[in-house]
Amino acid sequence: MSPRRRTPIDEALDDDARETQRGRLGWVALVIGALFGLLFAYQLFEGLANLIGLPVFYDQLGIAPEAIPWAVLVAGVVVPPAVFLAATLLGLRRTLPQKVVLWIAGLAVSAALALSFIAMAARTLAG
Repeated sequence: MSPRRRTPIDEALDDDARETQRGRLGWVALVIGALFGLLFAYQLFEGLANLIGLPVFYDQLGIAPEAIPWAVLVAGVVVPPAVFLAATLLGLRRTLPQKVVLWIAGLAVSAALALSFIAMAARTLAG
C-alpha cells in the first residue's frame, strides 16, 4: 500500500497546528475566524440599528423617553464583540475544530442574548 500523497490542504492544516502550539492563529484559523467575525459583525449591526432606531420608534408611538430600555440596547451593542473576543481568546492553543466549536457556541450565545433583548424591549411596549 503506497503512502497517501500530501495535499496543500494537509500542509495548511499542519501549519495551523504548528501555529496553535505557539499560541497563535494559523492562516486557516484566521480565514475561518474572519468568516465568524462577519457573522458577529452582523449581530453588532443589528444591535446598533436597534440602538438608533428603537428610540425613534418609541417617539413615534408616543411612548415616554424614560421607557426606552437603554441598558438592553447598549448590551445589544456590547455583547457580540465581547463574545467573539472571548471565544477567540479561549480558542488560542486549541485545534481548529475546537476553535470552530467555540465560535459556533459564541454565535449561539450572542444570538440568544439578542433575542432576549428584543423580547425585553417588546415587553416594555406591552406595558
